[in-house]
Amino acid sequence: MKKSQVLMLCVAVLLLSVVGAQAKQVVTFSGVYASGEAAVDVQNKFKELLEERSNGEFEVRVIIGSAMGGERDHFEAASQGALEIIAMGSGDVALFENQLSYNEIPFVIRDQDHFFAFWEAVGAEINEEIRKKYGVRTLGVMYRGPRYLTSNRPVYSLADMKGLRLRLPENQCQIRIFQGLGASPIPIAFHEVYSALQTGIAEAQENPIMSIYGYKFHEVQKYLVATKHIFSTAKFQASETWFSSLSPGEQELVQQCMNDAVEYGNTLVMDREKELMEEIMASGMIYIEPPELELESIREAALAIVGQMVEEGHFRKDMYEKVLGL
Repeated sequence: MKKSQVLMLCVAVLLLSVVGAQAKQVVTFSGVYASGEAAVDVQNKFKELLEERSNGEFEVRVIIGSAMGGERDHFEAASQGALEIIAMGSGDVALFENQLSYNEIPFVIRDQDHFFAFWEAVGAEINEEIRKKYGVRTLGVMYRGPRYLTSNRPVYSLADMKGLRLRLPENQCQIRIFQGLGASPIPIAFHEVYSALQTGIAEAQENPIMSIYGYKFHEVQKYLVATKHIFSTAKFQASETWFSSLSPGEQELVQQCMNDAVEYGNTLVMDREKELMEEIMASGMIYIEPPELELESIREAALAIVGQMVEEGHFRKDMYEKVLGL
């Protein structure tokens, strides 16, 4: 082969590689969840599915552990088109449209079935409002399990809540509700919760099972109380700017891959909760399931406070009534 032909062949190969590189779409999928969380497994499963099903057209770069900031940072970046896909909790409503954050109000979501019914109906309306107003599209919602109360004294009834020094996040709605139930809420940063429980500054806290186990709260708490007052959510959202730049076929592929990844994550959460619950109980914690009538009285008292907040304009009444009616 002549030198000129070799040169032309090399140029052709180089051009093909450049074209191929340009054709591959790089997608950054960043989240606030740490390794071990099922939400991270969803991120990795989505990467696997999209890269495989697109025959390499997409390359997904997964970033975890809040390496690119907290929920506010992620949502704003997606809104501005700086991040293609994000994984976080309900920060979109909690931080930007708090009057729509019904799923974060204690005792409003009754159980797992109500959780899924909410996201299929009212939650879908909320997601659409967020998309239109902020340019952030919700591709999937994952069930993270109920939040439990852990305490160093037993809680069976509303009366047992009186004076309970309960660590809560700096969420005014949650603080007001638990205060109204008789507890003495103490806002403490999450990274300080273990030491606060260990030293007795707080005598109780609330979190999903995975967090209770992962952060070893069971080492410094005696009782695990099945209040199941909030059913935690992980949301996987896309920049509408990026999503609308895709062809209809690519949009359908991205959505289907996320649907399958979220289904995988939901299964993981339910399986892991059982496993971790067994390990926590084996460590010596005492499980308390308040009698149904007592738990209902706690819920009624909480919803009475929420009703006041609705009348005060903290939450949209029309949607709140829809949530309760599901």
